[in-house]
Amino acid sequence: MKKQKTILSILTFSIIGLAILNLNPVYAQTPTPTHKNPFSVLVDMIVSKFNLDKNQVQSVVDQFKNQRRTQAQENIQERENIKLDKLVTDKKITPEQKQAILAKLKTLREKYNKQDLKDFTADERQIQLQAQQDELKKWAESQGIDPTYLTPGFGMGKGKMMRGFRNK
Repeated sequence: MKKQKTILSILTFSIIGLAILNLNPVYAQTPTPTHKNPFSVLVDMIVSKFNLDKNQVQSVVDQFKNQRRTQAQENIQERENIKLDKLVTDKKITPEQKQAILAKLKTLREKYNKQDLKDFTADERQIQLQAQQDELKKWAESQGIDPTYLTPGFGMGKGKMMRGFRNK
């Protein structure tokens, strides 16, 4: 029982540590055969160290990553809502425009799926992110919404990536 708790503690802290280190991963333009996901390495190390079933360990790691991704997305959407609520309160946008912005952001997230971008080179990802920003700016202007109201949290500010589309 004590051994299981120790293993679970080590596994949990290892996953959290790797998650923190892996928040903004850097991808090589062309992965080499030796390039390996840090989580895969962690899974292999835990499996060999504690003689555990690799599928079970991988399942726990995958579940953890999915929970972190979901929580990060919820946090982003909460910050977007707070920012938009303030714009409505300040009478810079209408409640209808707020809803339109939220709908547009949802559409953009679906169109520019982060998982699709992971296989791109850094330059290709930058092009996609710029297209995302350009599309949001044009849309905002067409809706009578000042694009500066969507900065920087919505990605329109001085070359910054769209926070709603960053890795989580």
